[in-house]
Formats: sequence, structure tokens, C-alpha cells
Amino acid sequence: MFSALILIFKYRDEPRAYYLFAVIAYGIVCALLINTSIGGYTIFLSLGFAVWYAYLTYKDATYRTPSFWDLEF
Repeated sequence: MFSALILIFKYRDEPRAYYLFAVIAYGIVCALLINTSIGGYTIFLSLGFAVWYAYLTYKDATYRTPSFWDLEF
């Protein structure tokens, strides 16, 4: 969450803002469901958020700015 926070404020990264808001909402839902029978299944949502953040990080790591040699004439 801290890296998402830094990327939002430093670089205005919009997908990270959606991620951060979703994780905050998920935390609130987990706090409300912790003592119910559904509370144990929230681990699957946690894994979903982990996959989502890994995908966003992969996209950032593989992004390459186009250079002059990428232009097609």
C-alpha cells in the first residue's frame, strides 16, 4: 500500500489510485466480516489484489518509451 501511495502522489499514477481505494474498501469489509462465516474466504480477495498489483508492476517494469528507431516511415 505504501508503494501505491508514493506512486499516486509522486507520479499521479491513476491505476494505483484505483488499487489503493479498492484495498481500503477491502480492509473495511474485512473488519466488518471478521467474525462471520464468510470472513475466512476473504483470503481469496487478498490473493486477487496481490495478482492485480503484480500485473501493474509488470506493466511498469516492461514499459519502454519509444525512441527514434521505433518510428515507421
